[in-house]
Amino acid sequence: MRTKFNHTLNSFFDLTETIFSFFNAILVTIMIVVVVLDVFSTLLKYPITITTELTGLTFAWITGFSGVIITMRDGNIALDIVKTKFKGTAKIIVDTVIDMICIAFSWLMFTASWEMCVSMKELYMPLFRFPKTVLYLSMLLMFGMITLVLLLRIIQRFVNLEVHHE
Repeated sequence: MRTKFNHTLNSFFDLTETIFSFFNAILVTIMIVVVVLDVFSTLLKYPITITTELTGLTFAWITGFSGVIITMRDGNIALDIVKTKFKGTAKIIVDTVIDMICIAFSWLMFTASWEMCVSMKELYMPLFRFPKTVLYLSMLLMFGMITLVLLLRIIQRFVNLEVHHE
């Protein structure tokens, strides 16, 4: 059962990372094209005003998807410096405490993103006419997913802890 749980959880992380990486690749490509067009149009004295909104939209979603991927890979360099100082039971405790602090922060940011989405639903982007909520949904998704990933990581850590004591 524990092995099945670990396999299912790792499969979920792999699938999520693949999907988010795919969307990131598309968004980065769009952003590069938009920025290059913006530079050339500005040099030719014909600026394209829609590029600012499009860059803002793509950048927000790229940041959101990347934040989730970094969390799934446990890739926060600042936290790794602390985590590598411990071994054995102390490492498990430190990893769990750090994850719990990150969950608290992510949850606060999730609720703040929700409030921002709700407050922005009546405001529209000037050119695209999308509600500004579209921008803040990326942060809502990111912090919700980060909270979920960290919770699952803590559960997985304790499931694996039991495996070592049998």
